[in-house]
Amino acid sequence: MTASPSNDYHSGITTPTDTGTKTSSPIRSGCCGLRKLGLILIVLGGFITVIAIAYGSALPPVINNKVKDGVVVCDASGAEEESYYDAYGDCDDCNPYYYTLRMFNASNAEAYLAGDASKLQLVESGPYVFRRREFKIDINFLDDGARVSYKSYTYHTFEESLSCDGCSDLDKFTSFDVGYLNVIAQAGGEKAFLMRLAAG
Repeated sequence: MTASPSNDYHSGITTPTDTGTKTSSPIRSGCCGLRKLGLILIVLGGFITVIAIAYGSALPPVINNKVKDGVVVCDASGAEEESYYDAYGDCDDCNPYYYTLRMFNASNAEAYLAGDASKLQLVESGPYVFRRREFKIDINFLDDGARVSYKSYTYHTFEESLSCDGCSDLDKFTSFDVGYLNVIAQAGGEKAFLMRLAAG
């Protein structure tokens, strides 16, 4: 059995030799070779650069003009109008400003502190509605109306007609101090807080 069978699959395989091989040029990939791809990218980059320069030089003046058109520059005569110095007043151009407040009342605070109640009972009350008034006084225009300086005086008036039934600005509430509770929680309880306070 020195001869190999005729159907041997190795018979068609040959190893190349250095002398018999020819060097072939790289295969080109049709219309999008490396040179064309590089050229397309350079042209595209140049186009984007031109657009960026055009927008960078033309867009800021357009934006500045739009902002200047939208900004109202006042003069001293504008300060005499009620809508300017009392914007939350009763004039035709004024907008009333209402502030709504809801309170939580601890209804069993004394029993809770005495240890008779295990939970603090909170009852929501309100809404209490207040009207805000803000007056601008001592108005001065500077830099040809580009800047204005003034002092403001603000107060709130209780609006009984807009508040809840039976609500009054004389109602009293028992509430908790959130800042105090924060300190106590960080200290690890009221006893730990008092011990640290006593220790200095």
